[in-house]
Amino acid sequence: MKRYRYADIYPKLPRSTCIHHQGIGTIIGKGVVIGENCDIYHCVTIGEQYGSKKGVPVIGSNCCIYPFVMIVGGITIGDNVVIGSFTKVDRDVPSNSLVLGVPCKIMSLSDNPDWYRNYLKVLHE
Repeated sequence: MKRYRYADIYPKLPRSTCIHHQGIGTIIGKGVVIGENCDIYHCVTIGEQYGSKKGVPVIGSNCCIYPFVMIVGGITIGDNVVIGSFTKVDRDVPSNSLVLGVPCKIMSLSDNPDWYRNYLKVLHE
């Protein structure tokens, strides 16, 4: 376990994965798999869930996880995914997606060139 001053991070992370802000409030549980070149901000919880989505998350490469995100259960997050602040991710997320909200709403970035307008629309719903 790599020691961060204000975080509990149990899996071995790739060297290219960055935990921002000294990992303040960040918890990454045992068994979680995180790909290369990911950015994880403060106050993020990634871990195991019991019940219908039993298991630990698998996170792809080149993902950005903003503050106050909760990722729980045996779900898979694809490559090149952006997860916005204050989002609870409780289902599988395809590659090249933007994820926002509680419950999470998934928007594909590759299928829609106007993804930023949709991003703003979801924020104001």
